[in-house]
Amino acid sequence: MAQNVILRSSDGKDFTISEEAAKQSGLVESLMKDRENADEPVPILKVEGAVLEKVIQWLLFHNEHPLMYPDFVIGDRDKNADLHPWDVKFCDDLEKDMLFEMLKAATFMNIDMLVEATAKTIAKNLIGKTVEQMREYLNEENDYTPEEIEELKKKYAD
Repeated sequence: MAQNVILRSSDGKDFTISEEAAKQSGLVESLMKDRENADEPVPILKVEGAVLEKVIQWLLFHNEHPLMYPDFVIGDRDKNADLHPWDVKFCDDLEKDMLFEMLKAATFMNIDMLVEATAKTIAKNLIGKTVEQMREYLNEENDYTPEEIEELKKKYAD
């Protein structure tokens, strides 16, 4: 019979998930081994409940559909390989802020395919944008003076 584990978010929300699904996260797998009591929640200290809930949704789907990426080997996947249509839709349906939070959570939790899916979605969303639009999307401030911008334009004009 499948065992369950409780994941506790940084804001104290608990989520019950099968150990099998949870082990897709390298962090969770490691923390599960370190627990003294199998009933004690696994703390996911840097991920808030709303984000952890979406991460768990992703973990559960991928646990139920393990052959979506049969050739996936950590660090050995073709970076140009297409995402599965489910992952594309899942990430496309996320609000921008949630997408960035999911990328941070996936990185922290060591969920390589979710890192790839969210990062590729962010990259796709930057295609065709101007520098100013990219800065806005990425919440990056322009720290160049107008003079520095002109100098860079001249330097890289061709």
